[in-house]
Amino acid sequence: MKVLERAVGDITVFQLQGDITGAQGPTLRDRVDDIIASGSIQVVLLMAEPSHADEAVLDALIDCRKTLLRHGGDLRIVAQLEFADYAVKRLGGWLPLCSSETTAVLSFWPIGATGCMRVVGLWAHGDEVSKYPNPRRLVRPEWRTLQRVQIASYLRAGKAGISWKGFSSCRFGCGANGSSDLTDGIWYWPEGLAHYVEAHSVCLPEEFVETMAAHEWHVPPESRGVTGPPTVTFWVEWASALGLVPAPFGTCLGMRHEIKALLRNATTERLSSLSAPDTQRLKRILQLAGILASWEGVLEPSEVEGAVADAKPALGRLHAPV
Repeated sequence: MKVLERAVGDITVFQLQGDITGAQGPTLRDRVDDIIASGSIQVVLLMAEPSHADEAVLDALIDCRKTLLRHGGDLRIVAQLEFADYAVKRLGGWLPLCSSETTAVLSFWPIGATGCMRVVGLWAHGDEVSKYPNPRRLVRPEWRTLQRVQIASYLRAGKAGISWKGFSSCRFGCGANGSSDLTDGIWYWPEGLAHYVEAHSVCLPEEFVETMAAHEWHVPPESRGVTGPPTVTFWVEWASALGLVPAPFGTCLGMRHEIKALLRNATTERLSSLSAPDTQRLKRILQLAGILASWEGVLEPSEVEGAVADAKPALGRLHAPV
């Protein structure tokens, strides 16, 4: 067995030439120890040729993955169908098997869920620096006056989402304002959102209202095919575009969209053109954007701004043709 080693960004790819048997297990373990010592902890193992399927081979792969996991990394395996079937039968899904090198490499990128419901109506508390807007800055007495009743009715008619243990408080000082969430299968909002529209003339994103109108102001009885979990990505980006939350938050989320679009059509050759530091900078953006997209994630604007500045040149290089 011959082991060829190369880098794809910050990921090490081992390409095995020739049949692997249990006798080569120590060699594979030694190579993993070597790359960990060099600072690389994410490994893709290409078993492109038919490999002998036995317990000794699996033991060697198990040891390699355990070692990587202990150092905060992981292993992906691209193998022929015969070996993959044997591994699944013996170990279930414990050894991560991928269909191609590109799939294996991209599995290390923190891309996050797709097809998610869009959360709206989450608010900052007072004058705190937050990724959520202050509703007082969204008061628009002339906004959608003719449809205001229909909008509020739609908001109240949403299907039940999460129920919380405590009550949310109206940010205008009106007291308790709901303890659960509602949804139409596309959008996701707190049950007290209708109160902000009716009592305080708070405006909502036009994209949300256009969905209501498209549904003829009635929440549809069935979901429209959105299967992912609720995410606040749209809400934070919308508020950032209006200058209601720190601009770096919106920029970071926008870069995430851009990176994900590029990765969707990425080849191993394109990813190989990135250096390990560039790859880490882009992954950092995806990680921070994932925190921003979660309900409870809290970040300092300066931290996000610094990561955005570091990642912009790397993003330009990801755009560049190979």
